[in-house]
Amino acid sequence: MRAFSDTFFSFIYQTLLDNWGRFIPHCFLQNDVITKSGLEFRLYIRIVNAYVYTLKRIEERGQSFAIKLQERRLRKMLAVAKKSKWWASYFERNNIDVGKIKKISDLKNIPPVNKHALLDVPKEDVSTRTVENASIVWRGTGGSTTGIPFVWGMNKTTSIINILAHFIKELECDDFSLGENGLRNFHMTFNFPRSAVLGPFKWFSNGDLFLNADEKNMASRIREISEIVTNLNKAVIQCSPSELKFLVDTLKEYDLHPAISLCLFTGQFLEESIRLLVKQYLKCGIVVCYGAQEIGFLALECKKYHGFYHTFSERVVVEIVDDKGGRIPHGTEGNVTITCLDNTVMPLIRYQPGDIGTLHYDMACECENKSPLLEIKGRKTDVIKFSSGENKSASRILKGFSKEPFLSNVRRFQVRQDNLDEIGVLLEVREHIAKKFIAALEKRLSLSYGGALKIQIKQVSTIPKDGPKFKVFVPLKD
Repeated sequence: MRAFSDTFFSFIYQTLLDNWGRFIPHCFLQNDVITKSGLEFRLYIRIVNAYVYTLKRIEERGQSFAIKLQERRLRKMLAVAKKSKWWASYFERNNIDVGKIKKISDLKNIPPVNKHALLDVPKEDVSTRTVENASIVWRGTGGSTTGIPFVWGMNKTTSIINILAHFIKELECDDFSLGENGLRNFHMTFNFPRSAVLGPFKWFSNGDLFLNADEKNMASRIREISEIVTNLNKAVIQCSPSELKFLVDTLKEYDLHPAISLCLFTGQFLEESIRLLVKQYLKCGIVVCYGAQEIGFLALECKKYHGFYHTFSERVVVEIVDDKGGRIPHGTEGNVTITCLDNTVMPLIRYQPGDIGTLHYDMACECENKSPLLEIKGRKTDVIKFSSGENKSASRILKGFSKEPFLSNVRRFQVRQDNLDEIGVLLEVREHIAKKFIAALEKRLSLSYGGALKIQIKQVSTIPKDGPKFKVFVPLKD
């Protein structure tokens, strides 16, 4: 009886998820400026809330049901992908009959793809629609992995309904209601490399805030920022951990206490010291997400296990595979591999964004989302190279450093490798740290690599950027 029920409801929910965008007023897909006073916007709010309700009902049915729903959506996505010139050719070159891929486990028959494989492919060859279509959102990376910006398109409804609904569901855990706050601008980004108007919060964006460490009129600028945030009332601030630490430290310096509802973190590993700083000084909730520009957000951090993420199983299939694309045992470190189930514009099947991670199936928590926990270990390029020819993950040094007690004096840090067997750490400090603490830390970090790694820590006033996006780890150049 349960099997029949799961089959029936997976069909119902697949139909709902695949067709939700049909309810969106046409103006939302054509225009960039929408008035919040109109009936169309109120309808949009109701549609997003209805999607949130649907996500909650799906979660209530458990993980086995989620897998059945994934498999339904996977079969449809493969059929859609085959309509594009590039994917049709890719399936043919690899002798793949997409009609025979019925289960999640069957994905192993499709070789993974990465940015390098798609970088020079004309977008018309990958797209299932004309690229000029107004219902497409174009997202792009900064080129830190490939050296060239990587641009990808997705359904606008995926961004402004699907992804937004996952966030709203999470924000509701902290008593934030879209019904109460949706008719105003409540979202802002701080020192973020890309404008908020490109993301799922675009209709609720109050713009972007920027503050430089070398600001000449710091007192007046930080007071201006504090007033802007306070006037928003229940503001949601989105930024990277290092930038928010800089903001909070500056607010503390001038004894300013803007009313912030939630902090939304993206990008870098979130140190426990920053969590504590936000909770103690801003006294607000924390939401940590994981995603990629070309896919959008695809996971949110577990409330119990920090650094571990529940994936959005309704919109993605996450695998951890070896370098040949083969599945590896649960709990084993490997390549994060994503199949996106809701982007019918430019499908991504077994796509590798360049992250190393682990899937955990045996960690119990009280979160509504019961998907396996995804642990991100770092970028595939985040490796330390040794003269012996061995490569080791930089996650040991990054996470080890983030636990140091004197981080309250550090705005942000960067780990760089310029020579084999050597690592340099730049500390952007507010106050000078005593040499004895630095020497002790250098020794501890070196021992974590068996003493084979020489570590030199340098204190600086400002860490220069290597591109539009701040890098916590800068690998050795080939």
